[in-house]
Amino acid sequence: MDKRTQIMPIIIDDKNTIYANVSLMGGEENVGLKLLSLEKVLEPIKAFSKKLSEIFEYASPEKASIEFSIELTAKSGELAALLLDAESKGGIKINLEWKNPK
Repeated sequence: MDKRTQIMPIIIDDKNTIYANVSLMGGEENVGLKLLSLEKVLEPIKAFSKKLSEIFEYASPEKASIEFSIELTAKSGELAALLLDAESKGGIKINLEWKNPK
């Protein structure tokens, strides 16, 4: 995997933009200063979290948690999340906890 990086603006909402070090994947494409939307990253994470919640609901443990990291990547001019293990350095760490309501 190509590990070139570029600092790029990422739209958070109508009033807020952050700059992040984004890994560029594949080819020689220059993404430039195209504004990237964080929603493109959050939607798959929401779906992943929902699926985990369904699994925890089915398994019905007293308590469960999962921790993982994502790395922001850009491919074909779109922002994406690359799933990493929880110990990866430089990623955005996400910790999800589920408690059985019983």
